[in-house]
Formats: sequence, C-alpha cells, structure tokens
Amino acid sequence: FIDWDHRILPDALNYPFSVLGVTVVPFVAHTQVQGYAGTISEELTPAMNSWLASVLGLAAGYGLTWTIRTVAQFVFRKEAMGFGDVKFMAAIGAFLGWQGALLTFFLGCLLGAVGGLLHRMITRDTYVPFGPFLAAGAVLTLFAQQPILDFLFHTWPEWQRSSPTAIWYLSGSALLCIVLLVIVVRRGRGHSST
Repeated sequence: FIDWDHRILPDALNYPFSVLGVTVVPFVAHTQVQGYAGTISEELTPAMNSWLASVLGLAAGYGLTWTIRTVAQFVFRKEAMGFGDVKFMAAIGAFLGWQGALLTFFLGCLLGAVGGLLHRMITRDTYVPFGPFLAAGAVLTLFAQQPILDFLFHTWPEWQRSSPTAIWYLSGSALLCIVLLVIVVRRGRGHSST
C-alpha cells in the first residue's frame, strides 16, 4: 500500500524483514522454510538447512531483481524498476528461500503485467508500482507454492502434449495479448500527445 500511495518501498521495512528472515526463520519455522526451499544438504541439521535456504533466498531475490533492474536500465536508458523492489525481493527470499523467491518474482511479473495493463487502460497512468504485485506473488507462493509448481511443470506440459488443440489456444491467447498491448500503447501515445 505504501508503494501504491507514495511510490516507495521504505528501507525501514525492507532491511528489518531481511534480517528477521535470516535470523528468526531458521529457528521458528525451519520445517516450513525447508519445505519451500528444499533441503540444501542431508548432512546439515534442519535449522542449519533452513538458515542456509534463507540466506540463499535473500541472495537469489536480491541478485535476480538487481540483475533485471540493471539490464532493463541499460536497455531502456531509464529506471525500469526501483531499488526498493530489489531490497523487497531480498526480504521475500529470506522468508521463502531461493525457489520461493524465483516463483514470487515470476508471479509478481505475471500479476504486474495484467494489473499494469488494466491500470494503464483505466487511468492512462504509465507508472505502475511493482511492490504490490511482488507482495501478492509472495502470498501466493507462501500458501500455494506446490500446487502452482505442479501446474506449471506437470499439469500444463501434460495438457500441451495430450491436447491437439493446445497450440491453437496458446496462439490465440498470444495474439490477443499482442492486440491488447498495441491498443494500450496506442492509447498511451494518443493521450500523451494531447
């Protein structure tokens, strides 16, 4: 909500949550984090596995988002994602592990694309905060990681293999997305010239 209202993800929240994830999670919920992040090593205790998963999650969340931010800034020659999003993903990774961080980022992008498109169509505002979509992706990952992964890596590919019409559904969906994107971009250009 802070990101929606003020266009900032404050360090006063990001840093403490990152530290909290790395220091508290292994001792309070090691089985839950271990279940999300996977076992790092069979030779380590569950608490040590969870701590390592939390540290790797923090690094993965930070590293992935920082890399994408840096590449996008180079390609588009302007800031495409704020540094608060990078720190927020580090905090999320500290709680959900590296696999949870990756899934959170994927879901955040998916939700952000749909939400951003609707936001731009309704308000014509080109700024869309990414933090709320990352938060929604984190909540989905926290409560439904395994069903989502099963769908993405088992159900979806099996449907594509077994359905002769799958390619047509996917092609039609892609075409619809391209048409919607063109409409949104043209409306945005028309609005900016008036």
